[in-house]
Amino acid sequence: MAEYDRLSFPDVPKCGLCGSDNLDLTARVAQDKFKYTSVKCLDCRGDVTFGKRQDDDQTVFLRKTEDGKLDWRAWEKPS
Repeated sequence: MAEYDRLSFPDVPKCGLCGSDNLDLTARVAQDKFKYTSVKCLDCRGDVTFGKRQDDDQTVFLRKTEDGKLDWRAWEKPS
């Protein structure tokens, strides 16, 4: 509870791509050093990723587009 002010994101009730409420919180590590946490849609596999500020890596936020909407990304099949 003491760290609540470091969380700068709203509740995510549904997918910003398909509108489903079948969401999950996921985490992964890329290149053995970059840690990512995302809200993932279990229906269309889109996700919106959490970010951290450069000047304060303890403050966590959901990434947004330039127009202020959550930055949902469609799933892309790995090549």
